[in-house]
Amino acid sequence: MVQLKNTILLFQVLLVSLSVQGQQFLSHFSLAEGNGKVVLNWTIEAGQTCLGIDIFRSTDGQTFSSIGSIGGICGDLTKAVSYSFVDDAPVTNQTNSYKLLLGLDQESKVLSVEIIDLGSAGFQIRPHPVHQDGVVYFQNDFLDKHVLSIYQLNGHLLSEQETSDDHFILDLNIWPAGLYPFRITDSQTGKVKAKGKLVHQ
Repeated sequence: MVQLKNTILLFQVLLVSLSVQGQQFLSHFSLAEGNGKVVLNWTIEAGQTCLGIDIFRSTDGQTFSSIGSIGGICGDLTKAVSYSFVDDAPVTNQTNSYKLLLGLDQESKVLSVEIIDLGSAGFQIRPHPVHQDGVVYFQNDFLDKHVLSIYQLNGHLLSEQETSDDHFILDLNIWPAGLYPFRITDSQTGKVKAKGKLVHQ
């Protein structure tokens, strides 16, 4: 009977230890977006442990809802441990914010990413119509250089800009209101990646 009491006591001490160490530091926490999914990656520093990890998402940065969990003891007393979680259904055309709850009370910082649905056209203009400033988003998973060419309706080239990102910044302050055809081409191959028309009001 004495031996059983000692076993229970040791287990309780272990839980207290894990709870205290649950207030640990993450050496890494990041988001990666692609193909309509968001991948969360984080690393718990060596010597830190917790009981369970809950993953939360918000679209307003204030109200968070649980979208998944990793049960059991997390972290390790002797080495750093890395984890990943995939959000298969982030909210499109909105900013998705994520945070982790490690153990009972240790929260991570909040990270955010905007999920853009390019649709069948392969691009999205936000806002549209464009009043002064806007952004043209397109698919560029490998960060290749692309050129945005904007034309008048008569085919006259108005402007060109190049980027290795997945978007172009528009500044139409000096342009008259109207309809402007555009196309996005690969700088290396000349292949047209997307084309359409933007409305300036």
